[in-house]
Amino acid sequence: MPEKFIKHTVLFIVFLFFAVLSLQARPMLEEDVYLDAMQTFNEKKYKEAAVKFDDFMKKFPKSSYRPNILLKQAELADDFFEKKELYEKVILEYQNTEYEAEAVYSLGRAYYARNDHASAGKYLLAMLQKHSNTFWIEPSYYYLFLSLSARKKYKEAENIYRDYNSKNKFYIYKSRMDLAYANVLMMQNEYAKAAEVYVRLLVEHDGKEKYIYAPDIYARLAECYEKTGSRDKREEVLKEMKNKYPGAKESKQLVEAVVPAAKEAEIETQNVVSAPVHEKKESFYTVQLGAFSTQRNADRMKKQYEDKGYSMAVRKSGNLYLVQVGRFDSYGGAKKFA
Repeated sequence: MPEKFIKHTVLFIVFLFFAVLSLQARPMLEEDVYLDAMQTFNEKKYKEAAVKFDDFMKKFPKSSYRPNILLKQAELADDFFEKKELYEKVILEYQNTEYEAEAVYSLGRAYYARNDHASAGKYLLAMLQKHSNTFWIEPSYYYLFLSLSARKKYKEAENIYRDYNSKNKFYIYKSRMDLAYANVLMMQNEYAKAAEVYVRLLVEHDGKEKYIYAPDIYARLAECYEKTGSRDKREEVLKEMKNKYPGAKESKQLVEAVVPAAKEAEIETQNVVSAPVHEKKESFYTVQLGAFSTQRNADRMKKQYEDKGYSMAVRKSGNLYLVQVGRFDSYGGAKKFA
């Protein structure tokens, strides 16, 4: 009996050994390869992820995960035309799907980053017309508004703003849309109307909205009151700002650019942004050069300017990596650099 038991035990162990060995020796399944590549991407190992994405496409060219991989490859592409080609491939091959919607929106953003506002507007408008029930519809409204404003198509931009507000289900970009609209009103010398929006933003958010830098809103509101001759209101606003944000330095000038007066400029760009970014807790100014969704691209730009002798920094803000240059003592110095 003991011998029989020992024999069965040995046979079971041998069987288990070879079973485990066969599992280890089998090639990784398609889903395993995909999940491994995505995990690498999510761990921000972008160079390694890019290699894994390429390898996946070679091994599984007809995979159901193909559109996901194409979108990630486009996101990681440094060259604009390579990025454009990948997004267009998704748009062509996966029409009337969420993949197409993401590619259309992302390509619009890519054009926006190049300051090609006409092309950006074309794709972002297509989002409103064809993909209005997708995840990307709210940011599409926002960047379409900015693109139209940058081209001084203020009436069309206002129509987009009003259309956005008519959708009761929208709220994620509400404060950013309001802020961008108020800034555009200021550009058109509509100071009284702009002041109303700024006041509403301060009342509704009380400095708690992460996309809005409240001291700058106070400064813009004070400027509006100055332009409309409401000096008492101006002084009241400045006093309130200094009480709430004693570490903030009052802006003496306003930036004449169609960008949100925000703690972060949510624009993925490789072009110099004309708006100096005022750091809240420091008594110096910096200029924001770009904002990227991947740290790899932000670090690359940082190194390019460091090699030229500039003082650079990369700051994480929300889902973006902001690239900033300089430590200017005055707003004028920052503005001159920009």
